[in-house]
Amino acid sequence: MARFSPEEIERIKRETDIIALIQSFGTVLKKRESKPGEWMGRCPIHDDKDPSLCVNSTKNVWNCHGECQKGGDVIEWVMHAKKCSFTHAMELLQENSFHKPATSGNPRQLECPLPLSANQQELLISTVFIR
Repeated sequence: MARFSPEEIERIKRETDIIALIQSFGTVLKKRESKPGEWMGRCPIHDDKDPSLCVNSTKNVWNCHGECQKGGDVIEWVMHAKKCSFTHAMELLQENSFHKPATSGNPRQLECPLPLSANQQELLISTVFIR
């Protein structure tokens, strides 16, 4: 029995916005005025000097015309960008963690392991022993 049903795979492909997904990896995409629904950017999978990544938001697919010559759907994007398996890519996409808007203007912060009243000497000692 497959871990993911064909229906679940198709749902992920259909419901994941490829533009938001690729931009969540820090890739800057610009609309191509000459071709509606197409976007261009530098491919983060290889060292791209000139924009070679083409994304079609209508078909929800991407293709690199540069060095890596990779392409595919949202699942394949995650597999290449995160260097992970199909299963892990599906799990990440099911979590929908790539393009969730932040709940506030600040990223989530970890709690400080030291009390707020610690003086500078305690901070210095703690950082020396943490490493």
